[in-house]
Parts: sequence; C-alpha cells; structure tokens
Amino acid sequence: HCHDCTYAVHVLTHPSTLDVRALQRVNIAIALISSPRVLFLDEPTSGLDSFSANEVVADLHSLSRTGVTIVATIHSPTQQAFAMFDRVRVVV
Repeated sequence: HCHDCTYAVHVLTHPSTLDVRALQRVNIAIALISSPRVLFLDEPTSGLDSFSANEVVADLHSLSRTGVTIVATIHSPTQQAFAMFDRVRVVV
C-alpha cells in the first residue's frame, strides 16, 4: 500500500514528528518485520503515561496470542498491565 510506504519513509526520516507512544510502536513494528518467534523488549512502556503503557502492553498481549513469545523488562507496570502478563519474573 503506497500510503503505508510513504508514512513509513516519513517516520524513518523524521522520527521527531512522532510522540513517544508512536515511537515505541514503530520500534516494536520494526522488530516484528522478520517475524521472530521470540521478541525481546527493553522497557517498551518507558516514558509513556499509564493509558498509553496499558495500550502497548495490550498490543503485546495480543501479539503473544499469535504464538510470539514476548520477553520484556518493565518497571512499575500499572495494575491493568500487570494483569495481562502470563508469567512474571522479579529481579531484585
């Protein structure tokens, strides 16, 4: 789709035009291009407000239901985000 390609080129050449939430989603989308079976994410909700963080975690949760294993580090998740995790490992 030509519009999608134009938008992707714009995002890659002008990343400062995006807000933090959009940049996080673009970074996750770029990681998904190669169709990985396991996706490692470092702080995918960093810098996001709680609403946006919950949206990103919901997207990752949906993605995990397609068979992709998600391994992520997240500091201080909201209660709603925490409820979407299938397994939790706490590092102290």
